[in-house]
Amino acid sequence: MTTDYGNSLARTPRISLAADDFVVDAPATWIAEGSEVGDPDRNVTLLVIALPSLPADQLAAWEDEARGVAIARGFSSIEKASPRIALPAGWTGSEWIVGTRDALGSRQRFRMIAFVGEAGGAPLEGLMFAPDVLSWSGARGLAEILATVR
Repeated sequence: MTTDYGNSLARTPRISLAADDFVVDAPATWIAEGSEVGDPDRNVTLLVIALPSLPADQLAAWEDEARGVAIARGFSSIEKASPRIALPAGWTGSEWIVGTRDALGSRQRFRMIAFVGEAGGAPLEGLMFAPDVLSWSGARGLAEILATVR
């Protein structure tokens, strides 16, 4: 029997983690490395970049760049997906299924959430990657983590 990812997120104590451009309240087991925070196994990662301003068309520009980030991380397939993760008020975003093949040839599906918005009055853009299967059970917990970005 496995533990539901949402339940695991809810039970894990939170700590403030500082990355290059942001701070987030994340599970105590997560780590910060450069511009990202995430679990040590790199299953869930969050990248946030501070912006000088937030133009009206920022999401479209960021989506183009985000696809490039996914390819650079080794994802070979990228397709638009229905939203599953609730973004904080005032943020806009889109979700994608990104896939790759593991060493055994099996297809691994991840959810990539591309978003733009403001946190504490500071404009930002970001990406969250999570295994697609975990995003089903952990959607609420992942949204709660995003809501603490500052």
